[in-house]
Amino acid sequence: MKRYLSLITILLGVAAMAQSVPTVPPVTYILDYGGSHLGNEKWLQETIAAGPQLLHLGKDVVMTHNWGPIKALGGENQAYGKGDNVTRLTVAETRQRMKDLQAMTKALHDGGIPMVMPYICAMTIGGDPVKRTGFWDFYDHWDDYAADFKLGKRPAEDPETWFQVKPDGSPLFFYPLTDGKYPPYEPNLRYAVCMNNPGWRYWSEQVVRLAAEAGYDGVFVDNGGSQRCFCHYCEDKFAAWLSGRYTPQERQQYFGTSDVKQLQLIMPTSGKEMTPQERFRAVESYRFWGDTVRQHMLALKAAGEKVRKPFYIFPNGGHGRPEHVKAAFAPIDYVMYENSSGDFGTNPGLATKPIVANIKIINQNDSIYEDKLTQCVGGVVKPVILSRGGYPAERREWRMNPASAELGMAEMAAFSNGGGFMLRPTYGVFAEPLQKWRRFHETRASLYSGNVSYANVGVAFFPEHNLYGYPQHMRHIRTLTNVLTANRVLFDYVLEEQFTAEKLRKYALVIVPDVKYMSRAQVGALNDYLNRGGKVLIIAPEPVADEHMQPYDKSPLPASVPGKCVRRADLPYTSDLPKILDELQLQSLVLMPQEGAERVCVNATMRPDASRLYLHVVNYDVTLGDGAPPPTVKTGLQVRLTLPAGKQIAAARVYDPDRAEPMALAQPKSGALSLPPLRTYQVVELELR
Repeated sequence: MKRYLSLITILLGVAAMAQSVPTVPPVTYILDYGGSHLGNEKWLQETIAAGPQLLHLGKDVVMTHNWGPIKALGGENQAYGKGDNVTRLTVAETRQRMKDLQAMTKALHDGGIPMVMPYICAMTIGGDPVKRTGFWDFYDHWDDYAADFKLGKRPAEDPETWFQVKPDGSPLFFYPLTDGKYPPYEPNLRYAVCMNNPGWRYWSEQVVRLAAEAGYDGVFVDNGGSQRCFCHYCEDKFAAWLSGRYTPQERQQYFGTSDVKQLQLIMPTSGKEMTPQERFRAVESYRFWGDTVRQHMLALKAAGEKVRKPFYIFPNGGHGRPEHVKAAFAPIDYVMYENSSGDFGTNPGLATKPIVANIKIINQNDSIYEDKLTQCVGGVVKPVILSRGGYPAERREWRMNPASAELGMAEMAAFSNGGGFMLRPTYGVFAEPLQKWRRFHETRASLYSGNVSYANVGVAFFPEHNLYGYPQHMRHIRTLTNVLTANRVLFDYVLEEQFTAEKLRKYALVIVPDVKYMSRAQVGALNDYLNRGGKVLIIAPEPVADEHMQPYDKSPLPASVPGKCVRRADLPYTSDLPKILDELQLQSLVLMPQEGAERVCVNATMRPDASRLYLHVVNYDVTLGDGAPPPTVKTGLQVRLTLPAGKQIAAARVYDPDRAEPMALAQPKSGALSLPPLRTYQVVELELR
């Protein structure tokens, strides 16, 4: 391993340009749920001075999704949910609310903030359908507002019929009641409504349209994945869904009957054994609900775009739901990963936890998994990361500091394809790094525009294993991600639909980690790849059934072949991976060994015509907490380049947010290109000829 010390090796001849959607620059992002923004000149000027590119507000809207037009502003679903806060505004007061919001959004735009978005929810109303309070009070007075706000005809069915319901028809509560009550809304209740219900869909579209007319550039949609409904609208659409996906013969084979009227939505029930046909129907039920989410988000986007273009939709719900990121959110603009909980908090950097005496555990927190997943889905969606220093209570030693905030924004630049890292409006702490990184995003936008992912390794990541009831696959993907990034290996996730012979041929190595359900076409693609000279690492357990849950008699994956296919019973440790690559004669995929470059991670993009390559280098040696020491600067890093036949380096430059101008690098000697000292982040631009 000595010959690799302090080297980053980039194999241009075998790396793959995997992502089809060109990259865009990252954004700086502030979430501010304060309730006193209207008419607050001090807040306005402080926010404009900080200058986020994406400003996410609370329920600063003309009409709230859950109550209609009410007195309170700001906050999310639970905030301001009782008492005088939910008093219904008169028509005149609502007209004034619209004017005030239009003045505020105009001032923010004029001050240089390009994207301002308020909070709405995909599935919440509040009130009492019997006492006609809350949303029912507004519904009963709908016609009073209809002309002034172009609401159209009131939905005919009472909002009590909009609820998501269980199979027995009773209301489904995503947020359980306490002794029959929901304390944040008391004496009212919080209800979950169905995204397939035409009344709720129509009302949601009006909320979004009014937000667009108030001058907003999009909306943040909370509870973006919360759909588990068995109402008659869902059942009818599910029948049409199955008819469109499967022939009668296929329905008979996979579900036990060809009659779609007998194939109702179903979920696994604790303690109840399901037949194989029922299990696969549950998979399709979850797929259907995911598609419901997708259709709802697209409908909201269309409603906003009738007023202004572009109009952005920004759902919450990426965390723990990679299948939604792939299927529901891929065509949507942003998705939030609300990473609240973690053994070490979730703020980026090094978090410590005492064990005994002076012994402590040090953990590297990052969002590489979330960023790479979103980058690799092949859609326009971009990740937004919410992190915390412990939850529900924050720990001082895990608290975000300015250096950690910069690391979060560096992650977005390196891994996200246009995403944003959430900062709160603590401008005395975060305004300076926020301004610094926005300047870098805007002045160096060409580094992030129009590129595609560039990687040597393809990792079989099948998010729909969550639907099959096998979340272990996701946990193994996270672990493998840590192993690959710790070894500086350039990789892509290859999702279900992408796992084709043509796609796999772009990689020097394909890794299949704990894939339990794999189609025969995917198995054929892997064998074709191997037969054409590819290298494969298979990590057990192995596939037991195809995508329809039809069982395999034996493992369908190729046998171990020295130098070509390595099988392992368990996931490799960080130190194991170089040995495995040695077996496959792929040692040079390890771009940089541990010695001298600990906690340095890399990612790469390039121009589709291979005229420029961009290597993003991130230093995670940043300690969390108040009073933490400055980041540990990495020195002596070098890049070793192996170029394809006929290619040469025309120029090499390093861009760093800490430097006003790029640094030209000398032509490599003996193939080694030296990097300047690395504090947090650098992007190396290589012009190729």
